[in-house]
Amino acid sequence: MAWLPACARPSNESVAQRPARNVILFLADGTGISTVHAASIHGHGAAQKLYIQHMPHLGFSETSSASTWVTDSAAGMTAIVTGEKTHNGVISQGPDAVRGKQDGRPLKSILEYAEEK
Repeated sequence: MAWLPACARPSNESVAQRPARNVILFLADGTGISTVHAASIHGHGAAQKLYIQHMPHLGFSETSSASTWVTDSAAGMTAIVTGEKTHNGVISQGPDAVRGKQDGRPLKSILEYAEEK
């Protein structure tokens, strides 16, 4: 996951003087350091050649699901954007959800929190 808080700003204003209007969240599903490193070597013949490897703010997360160590995209993304784990195959619902059988408690995403402000 890479956070890019300010893509461009006027040269006469510093970031500290005004709040960010937008936040862009890049998420590379199923990607870790080894995948990014391999992509750089494959695409450019050398390590540390991808733009993402030089972003000023970069974060990684481990998002096992509520019931298994191997996480699918639905449960992994739910954990990232809501801060809560759920089961594989479930999107933005609590771990009381059963895929295809029972809805769970709705979880509020980071976007919904941002819209409230």
